[in-house]
Amino acid sequence: MKKTDRRVRKTRTLLKNGLIKLMKEKSIKEITVQELVDEVDINRSTFYLHYKDIYDLVEQLEQEVFDSFKMLINDFGEKKEDEKFLIALYQNIENYGDLAQALISSHGDMSFVHRLIMTIRGEIAPYVEDIITQKSDIQNEYIYEYCLFGTLGLIKKWMDRGFQETAEVMAKVTNQLLIENINQGNVSHG
Repeated sequence: MKKTDRRVRKTRTLLKNGLIKLMKEKSIKEITVQELVDEVDINRSTFYLHYKDIYDLVEQLEQEVFDSFKMLINDFGEKKEDEKFLIALYQNIENYGDLAQALISSHGDMSFVHRLIMTIRGEIAPYVEDIITQKSDIQNEYIYEYCLFGTLGLIKKWMDRGFQETAEVMAKVTNQLLIENINQGNVSHG
């Protein structure tokens, strides 16, 4: 695999950080190439050596996050019910801290959020289904959605708080809440 030139990495990092800063103030649709290059003090022509437009930059950054997430999933294989997977998941999110926050913020990319939900949904399904199979299909669907969006809510809150808790603490909280809520859902309601 060819190693990327240091200057290229530096320019891409500048553009990524500049985009993140601008996304704290406005939506992706409102950010122009000129505004971004002014923010990071590079020429427009330099930007266009790396990206077609702002959307291309965002798409490549999103893909980087997803590739990292998929690699994590593949590394754990069938052991995703293990709390170690949740720790690794939270560590991965923390590694992409500012970028992840920007992408899921109100100024972020809703298609990224949807894609994230669909990816997580596909990955936690076997874990949740193994535990909640005693109920009807509709009950399973509600429990499953509750677990999915509850986990996403925990991640978002953790990000909003600036990653104050460790990945280990968040994994333990998430695991405990998932198990408690799934067990609660398995209680018969006549």
